[in-house]
Amino acid sequence: LQECNMDPCPASDGYKQIFPFDHFHPLPRWESSPWTSCSSSCGGGAQLRTVSCVEEDINGQITNAEEWKCMYIQKFPVMQPCNLFDCPKWLSQEWSPCTVTCGQGLRYRVVLCIDHRGLHAGGCNPKTKPHVKEECTVMVPCYKPKEKLPVEAKLPWYKQAQELEELLVVSEEPSFIPGPWSPCSATCGVGAQLRKVKCQVLLPFSQSVEDLPDDECEGTKPQTEQDCYTGPCSSEAGDYDHTETDRLYASQQDLDELYSWEYSGFTECSESCAGGIQEAIVICLNKQTRERADESLCSILVRPPRLLKVCRLGPCPSRWELGKWSACSSSCGVGLQTRDVFCMHLLSHETNETATLEHKNCPQSKPDNVQACNHINCPPDWNVEEWQQCSQSCGRGVQIRRISCRQRMADGSFRYLAEKFCRARKPDGRQLCASVDCPTQWIPSEWSQCSTTCGEGT
Repeated sequence: LQECNMDPCPASDGYKQIFPFDHFHPLPRWESSPWTSCSSSCGGGAQLRTVSCVEEDINGQITNAEEWKCMYIQKFPVMQPCNLFDCPKWLSQEWSPCTVTCGQGLRYRVVLCIDHRGLHAGGCNPKTKPHVKEECTVMVPCYKPKEKLPVEAKLPWYKQAQELEELLVVSEEPSFIPGPWSPCSATCGVGAQLRKVKCQVLLPFSQSVEDLPDDECEGTKPQTEQDCYTGPCSSEAGDYDHTETDRLYASQQDLDELYSWEYSGFTECSESCAGGIQEAIVICLNKQTRERADESLCSILVRPPRLLKVCRLGPCPSRWELGKWSACSSSCGVGLQTRDVFCMHLLSHETNETATLEHKNCPQSKPDNVQACNHINCPPDWNVEEWQQCSQSCGRGVQIRRISCRQRMADGSFRYLAEKFCRARKPDGRQLCASVDCPTQWIPSEWSQCSTTCGEGT
């Protein structure tokens, strides 16, 4: 017998069985090149390789052969999937509270890049990073602080007080509104008068007056109690000495005409920026000499009320505001913590209102917003790699994967250990695969002995 009709069959004729002429000549076989690197680092990529048919001569020299000579063997795949794990994704934490208690402000959040193992790592697309700052609105109307004009302390106090009382009407700005004084509690001698003082605001839409908590009104709350004097009381027994009473009244009247209370400037501002308070200084003054006198010479019953004004309304110098550190991204083997760091300045001490600025407006160097944490060695654990290609494409094959015992160290590196150091049960490293039936094919048996020992036989 000898080979004949060695031309390739048409594709529709199926496989062609090759019978080598030389029984000592090895059969052609498929050989493959190494896999290329994965086309994607995550999210599913592909690896390629070249597969060619080769044959080996009797001297062991390997040369390329035509592919049809290898068609009796299943051809190796030229492509396989790789890196099927998810790509790192941006993970947004909860928004912080709004930076203001009324009106429009800002709120912030921490955005981390988390990989398929749940660790904070790099690799996320910076163009798709969610924003870490946005405007927020608190549905509470804001009241602008109203600057009180300084009161010149040259007019008699009662005239100033009268002018101030005339201004105490309900407006769209929250303010203390005093009610009328009650009658004196005593019909003679020294008594007391009471009145109600409410923090009120005028609602512009409904034109109605609304009572507010006292802390919504700026300044000091006016006094709700004062002494009053309705004249001397009559003696309990005997005649009353009108002459002595007249003398006492005359003496008191002389003191009132000679000494009076007056405002004399203001105290130092209580704050260096963002709105402080100054209080008017009240002194007892000799009207004739215009010199300061002892306060006992002025009647305490007519001492003028406290006057306050705001001062140094400009914002405070810019400074760095630091948020809280986030939880550590890893419990061991070096993790990361992040925090918000932004430049701001205080606008008002009273409302604690702040404004966020560009980083260049803070002269000091910016504090770190990332730091390492949990510098401790992790316990040894199994490191499981991806399953390798199935050994068969049909029938029943086997897949294997590499499993090693390793420990993540405090500096972030890995140390490979003997398997006895990993206490957890070792994952399986082999599994069955390709459990599908193979296509049918012809399988020739061995040739029988020739029918004759010489000449031509079968």
